[in-house]
Amino acid sequence: MNREKINQALNGILKVYEEIRSQSSLNKNTVVLEANREIGRILKNVEKNVTAEERTSGSWMKAISVQLQKHLKKGFSERNLFYAQKFYEVYGKSELDHRLSWSHYRKLASVSDEKLREKLTKAAIQKGWSERDLMSKVKETGQQRKSPELKWKRP
Repeated sequence: MNREKINQALNGILKVYEEIRSQSSLNKNTVVLEANREIGRILKNVEKNVTAEERTSGSWMKAISVQLQKHLKKGFSERNLFYAQKFYEVYGKSELDHRLSWSHYRKLASVSDEKLREKLTKAAIQKGWSERDLMSKVKETGQQRKSPELKWKRP
């Protein structure tokens, strides 16, 4: 992937990060969810311009992660960027319930069956499930996404 595309992604994500820091007075959970959605959107747009080899190996994501970690140190590992992109792929412009945390949504994004995911989302809200409770319920369903469905190997 060319340097220009990496820099565009880097600048977009850094801008989102700065917006998070400036909105600290708002509901933190809302800000984190929306920031991860925007980061996921940026990454999805970048992925459209990578080669098949880069997509398979995930090297493009690693390059962005390395550059972000030079600027921000924490929170932008390949894995976290991967989760942000998956979050965007699953939830896109859908309305989010801000009673659920980023950890809840990250786990829900691993459920491949959309109807089951919606059912688990409603139950988590109504019953006040912790992230661990939700993780247990997702495992019980056996409907987590399996690695072959991923376009590239998860970091």
